[in-house]
Formats: sequence, structure tokens, C-alpha cells
Amino acid sequence: IAATLIMILRGFARHLSTAQEATRRGILRVTTTFNNTIITLTKENGDTLAWASGGSVGFKKSKRKSALAATTALDVIVQKARTFSLESLIVRLSGPGKVHRELLTRCAAAGVKIDAIQNVTPIPHNGCRRPKARRV
Repeated sequence: IAATLIMILRGFARHLSTAQEATRRGILRVTTTFNNTIITLTKENGDTLAWASGGSVGFKKSKRKSALAATTALDVIVQKARTFSLESLIVRLSGPGKVHRELLTRCAAAGVKIDAIQNVTPIPHNGCRRPKARRV
């Protein structure tokens, strides 16, 4: 029984090491709204590793949309990225927020290697039909 347990544990350790090698590169998804900023750290295949937001780091009500709340959430995510031993990140920015520039400068100052910066904000092409004009 002990021999089979050792073989199972060795196989599990091998599986963990290959999983860790596969996640050397991550994606930092930054979703900004007019009220909050949500930062998600994922693997390349989209599995979530960690997330933080302006509200989850202690800011309440209108302070969640500030640049200070966003950069504090980014600091939490960078610490978690170091625990996952990620070497480089792809940054994907989404939303109408004003904190994109501050987040990028803070990310670079933290020593994170940024491979690419992508703006993935959805843009409507024509959108919905406008309502009829009022007849007065």
C-alpha cells in the first residue's frame, strides 16, 4: 500500500510541476466602469488565478472608482502573480474608465514584464435602432 501511495504522490508532483511550467505567462484583464475597477489574473487558457477590485480592497461607495482604489487592487494582484511565479503578462484593458494609464505605469513600476497591451473595449457598430421622432 505504501508503494502505491508513493507512486501516486510522485505522479501528482509531476503533474504539479508541468502545470506550473505551463503558467509562466498570464493575462491581466482590467475591466473599468464608471463605478469600480475589477482586475482579474488568468492563465492563457482563461482559468482565473486571482481577482481584486476597488471594493474588495476596502474602498466603499464613490471611492471605488478612484485611481487609488484601482492601483491598490493592482498591487494585490501583482503580489498574487509573484506567488504563481508568472514571468510575463498580457494586459487587456476594457471599459470607459480613466485609470488605464495609472494602472499601466504602476504595473511597470512593480517590475512586471508586459508582453502586450490590448484594448478590448466593445464598440457598437451602429447599435440599436433609434426611437421614432416625436410629432408635435
